[in-house]
Amino acid sequence: KQFFPASEDMICRNMKLITLKKVLYSLQNLKPRITLPEDIRKKSLKALNRMIEIS
Repeated sequence: KQFFPASEDMICRNMKLITLKKVLYSLQNLKPRITLPEDIRKKSLKALNRMIEIS
């Protein structure tokens, strides 16, 4: 698959703060821990599963 951005201005500043070092730390230490209400967790899981299916 090849993706083309609709606009070069569509860059998330917060996502640019994520580094491989921070991802590795999070995976190794399971931190920061995020807790969600059950109803939001279920809706999020459904959306995540759909994204994985189409990837």
